[in-house]
Amino acid sequence: MHPQNVYSFTEDYGTISIQPMENFSGLTVSEILSKRINAVSLSKYFSDNPDYKPNPNVFKIENNLPWISAHEISCEGLQYSKKIGDGLSKESVSILNPELLYTIQISSYAFKYAKLGCDSVDYLIPTYVSYHKKHKEIIAHINYHSFINKNRKFFPISLNDANAKDLGFNFAFTDNYKNIKFANENINLSTNLLTTNGVYHYDKSTKCNNYAPLNSGLQFTITELPAHLAIKLWKQKPQDITDEPDILYTIHFE
Repeated sequence: MHPQNVYSFTEDYGTISIQPMENFSGLTVSEILSKRINAVSLSKYFSDNPDYKPNPNVFKIENNLPWISAHEISCEGLQYSKKIGDGLSKESVSILNPELLYTIQISSYAFKYAKLGCDSVDYLIPTYVSYHKKHKEIIAHINYHSFINKNRKFFPISLNDANAKDLGFNFAFTDNYKNIKFANENINLSTNLLTTNGVYHYDKSTKCNNYAPLNSGLQFTITELPAHLAIKLWKQKPQDITDEPDILYTIHFE
């Protein structure tokens, strides 16, 4: 399943374009995993690991099923959509972009029925990624102003950490964030060292391959712009949250 041509990038820092979403509905498990392996092998940050294999504890998907559609879940919602797997697949964003260690989604769906209309800005896909290997840092840049200009409201946001877990980053914590209010005041990224536990799996309620679970400790609301959230990630459990992380993943809401 490894691609024939594996490229090694040596640039210490730079920018990365976001690979566009694809329609995964109807594909086999082998086809999905092949796309993931190819994406990692071509990554400017993670291609140095030629032995990468998708983590079976993350990819629990099934063959030939629909995948949740970015348009249908954002614009129609589960209550209204009769074609939940039609169109570009929401989870393809993270699977095809390994640098996005955390992706985000709005927990309140169906913007169309909230009389807000619906647009691709509701997907909250980063515009680009910057990185610095020497500093062990990746930064995702999200144009949140466009979302606010359209919707006029700071909706609750949920983080999806499947990419972090798949690439071996098992523990997460933040002590550097601005204009972020966590939903769970007692247990969240800033109060506890959390384990990454996101998976892609068959969801009986939607009858699609989808991301799970929604973790209250990974939910927050932006209070004003600009905002940022810098997540320290470790492969092994650190002795202390002040230990140098294996990587720092920062989301800039611009």
